[in-house]
Amino acid sequence: FDGQKATLIAQKYWGGCDYRIFNEQFAKEQPSIVIVMNETFADLSRLNELGCGYTGPQFFKNGLDDALMRGQLGMSVYGAGTCNSEFECLTSNSLAFVGTGKYPYQMFNFDEVPNLARQLSELGYETTAIHPNDQDNWNRRVIYGDMGFDMFYNTNNSFEESPGFHAGMTDKSTYEKVLEVLQSSDEPQFVFDVTMQNHGGYTMNNIPADRMLNYTFPVIDEDGTHQLNEYLSCIQASDEDLEWFVGELRELDRPVVLAFFGDHHPHCSNLANDLFFTGEDDLQHQARVYQTDYVIWANYDVAGTQDFVDEAGTDISASSLSAYLLELIGAPLSEHQQATLAAREQVPQIDVFGYKGANGTWYYFGDESAYTDDIATFADIEYLNFGARLKDS
Repeated sequence: FDGQKATLIAQKYWGGCDYRIFNEQFAKEQPSIVIVMNETFADLSRLNELGCGYTGPQFFKNGLDDALMRGQLGMSVYGAGTCNSEFECLTSNSLAFVGTGKYPYQMFNFDEVPNLARQLSELGYETTAIHPNDQDNWNRRVIYGDMGFDMFYNTNNSFEESPGFHAGMTDKSTYEKVLEVLQSSDEPQFVFDVTMQNHGGYTMNNIPADRMLNYTFPVIDEDGTHQLNEYLSCIQASDEDLEWFVGELRELDRPVVLAFFGDHHPHCSNLANDLFFTGEDDLQHQARVYQTDYVIWANYDVAGTQDFVDEAGTDISASSLSAYLLELIGAPLSEHQQATLAAREQVPQIDVFGYKGANGTWYYFGDESAYTDDIATFADIEYLNFGARLKDS
């Protein structure tokens, strides 16, 4: 690993700025950090309100008016492939330079790969992963161990009596576990929670009658209508559980910052995307259903957040989410994270298929002209941070 070259790249793009403007508060507060990657969470009201006036998850959209930052999150997967969203979030690397159809969790040894769990552990954080599913799903038991998580709660060692909804344990059951972890020690905590209840498919016919929505969608057949209603019923349940969780965090007597995002869209999103958005460039059209939603919120007054007011509604990528979160709360950034943030004006979003340029246009990696100097630099940064670490794996 050529650390000197990585430093030069970071300095070139960061421009010598002191990224730790707010690090005095961070050092004093040592806020706990919770990241919730919510299974298949997306606001489908962005798809022309589904033609029926659907207004989306109301608490997520309107109940967090004190959020530090929010917007759409560019993902590299659609309909499935949760582990790749995890990979991008936890390592700050993009699948753009790994390739389509590849799953790093099942391909590589992560012992030497920089990641958020190890980074925060070095700052004195206790680290916990939560996923209410089998421990070996997507090879998580091995990968979380490689990443250095102190504890991994899953259905092999927890959630024995937790209530279920649709495809798995309720979101609330995982939030209860998060709160248990936060209250278990006076040390700062990093908790990464991967939920399960909204997992597809959406023809299970198992939503309780009093919680099943019944929208009528124009020009969508009976099967598609049922799938959308079953999915939206899951999202409403998630929204209610998120409201409960945030209420509990507001009352918690310790500083906590929460990042919440959806790992990918449901397959049925394409029904609405194809119906309401026609005549578009293929990549622009595809990009819409590779955008989920995120929010970063804290239960304490974060110093200097007024300086980020221009970031409200900022569309970013899953691979840059952790860097934004750490920047907001004044935590030390790695050289890789510095370079990622410094390049945000040139490449605000990037995923496995392409990237959005400063002009708002998406460029497809299948087109050689897409490989600009900025993209070549991104590739160099990722190689130094990820690819070079795999030589001895």
